[in-house]
Amino acid sequence: MPQKTHRVHSPRKAINVSPSHWQKLVDGPSLWTETDVEIKAGLAWGQRKARLLEWVRNQMEQRLTKRERLLIKRVYLDGRSAVEAANETGLHRSTVNRVTRRAIRKLREAAAREGLLVK
Repeated sequence: MPQKTHRVHSPRKAINVSPSHWQKLVDGPSLWTETDVEIKAGLAWGQRKARLLEWVRNQMEQRLTKRERLLIKRVYLDGRSAVEAANETGLHRSTVNRVTRRAIRKLREAAAREGLLVK
């Protein structure tokens, strides 16, 4: 009885992988294994990112208008496009872009004053 091959799909084409090769991939060392140093660095970055996000949220509350906060949240924190944010708020796309650019500029200026920007 012929062995069944597994089909692996890539963005460009499907590739046939023999069962023995597939088993080596599954049983072998993981491609995603991280060293202790990499794990510590990742955790440190996660903690720094959490502090930065907290800072951004605080600055948004203190320095931005209600509309600027809404659009920054929708576009940058919720991952919507300017078109989606415009449709949801009833604003024109160019207004969304202008308001978010102004809000980002305010946040960058605050970060520069506090020495948080890395150039």
